[in-house]
Amino acid sequence: MGSARLPGKMTLDLAGRLVLERTLDRVRRASLVDDTVLLTTTSPQDDVLEELGRSLGVSVFRGEETDVVARYYRATAEFDAEVCIRITGDCPLHDPKIIDVVISDYIAEPCDYAANLFRYTWPEGTDVEVISRSALERVFIESKEPSAREHVGLYMARHPTRF
Repeated sequence: MGSARLPGKMTLDLAGRLVLERTLDRVRRASLVDDTVLLTTTSPQDDVLEELGRSLGVSVFRGEETDVVARYYRATAEFDAEVCIRITGDCPLHDPKIIDVVISDYIAEPCDYAANLFRYTWPEGTDVEVISRSALERVFIESKEPSAREHVGLYMARHPTRF
């Protein structure tokens, strides 16, 4: 909710439905996604996101505002997920088929991390990251730079031989 460029963007109306509602709907249509959890911060301004997520029938995890890696790591542990599929909530045009393609690639070629965002051949706003729980734990333990803590895949991208 605290976006500097467009505050409250996930609760804006987009053709009769909220941005977050459209995003969650598209993620749920991906056939290879087992469960959907909304991750947000513990900041009071994000109370509305928790309420909205629960009203839309998704589990909610709240964590650190600036340490996104910690938020994802702790949510993955709390929900006992072996794999985390990261999709940003402010991208209402995600394509469920693209989500499934990235997950399929991850399954077909077991790895720590699979994503469609390093070579921009996909449409803007369709970024998908699939991260093993063990890789997320290593990033949580090893990454120290604030920029690497804010962007979940950055540490892995900077250390490709480790992941």
